[in-house]
Amino acid sequence: MVRALYRLAVIAVGFVTVLGLLTPIDPLPELINQFRPQLLLMAVLVAAFGFLLPTRTWHCTALAIAAVNVALFAVPLFMTAGRASSAPAGESVTLVTFNLGYSREHAAIQAFLQEQDPAVLVLQELKTHHAEELLPALKQMFPHQVICELCGMAVLTKTPLTSVSESPSGRWVSGLWSSPGGRVQRIVGVHFSWPVYALGQKEDEVELSSVVQAWPEPKIVAGDFNLTPWTWKLNKITWTTGLRRHGTFAASWPVYRRVAEKHDFARLPIPSVVLIDNVLTSPGISNESFMTGPDLGSDHRAVVVRLRLP
Repeated sequence: MVRALYRLAVIAVGFVTVLGLLTPIDPLPELINQFRPQLLLMAVLVAAFGFLLPTRTWHCTALAIAAVNVALFAVPLFMTAGRASSAPAGESVTLVTFNLGYSREHAAIQAFLQEQDPAVLVLQELKTHHAEELLPALKQMFPHQVICELCGMAVLTKTPLTSVSESPSGRWVSGLWSSPGGRVQRIVGVHFSWPVYALGQKEDEVELSSVVQAWPEPKIVAGDFNLTPWTWKLNKITWTTGLRRHGTFAASWPVYRRVAEKHDFARLPIPSVVLIDNVLTSPGISNESFMTGPDLGSDHRAVVVRLRLP
């Protein structure tokens, strides 16, 4: 009985692993790749349990499956941004990207932003009350505000954002930004389709990669990708554009689960398990720090990245 269950576990983990590898052919299995660390843990546990059973063939198969998952887990680690050295060369700037979701905690968001003091703020899922209440309240901190109604996004900066353009599909908004130190960067705010819309995500990835490669300036791409660092699409973006990712071992989603409570909904706090909000930059831009913020009323946590501009 135990051997039969073990064989079933090996088959299940192997099947799911192979299915995830089919993403370049069919984008739907990308949902599996989103949870590569969890799948790796399962594969390692199954392989480890095999040491207790006299099933050499099945144990070797389990070890091979675990090895494949280890390799797939390691791939994104080679596409991360370099760490900034302790030398003071370059300019340090802070960027925050935040999917506002259903948050109405405007005061808490303001206090958090005042504490972090970012030079650039990229917002997604901008609602009417955010545009009418939150953005005006942030005007003193961020005098330059570009709102993309089609995208449901806004890019707020302390210094001007010029040459603004928007995605025809409503998935990105871009502009040229001159940092306080005078370094010109291309800022791109993004919000990809939900993971369950696999074909939409594929179209988003192709469109973003195409426009990013066409822009000659150093680039900072930030937002809600709805893709974790282990997904085929996010890694493909880094391969095709040369951008580098600034976060790996962090979690920005979820923050809570909505549960019914009579005729309303209550928020049940739950641990964040995946990083789907991220920042990608040109290779010359290095990383000083990467962190996620507290619960600010959204189902996402804000991502705070301190960059070193060359």
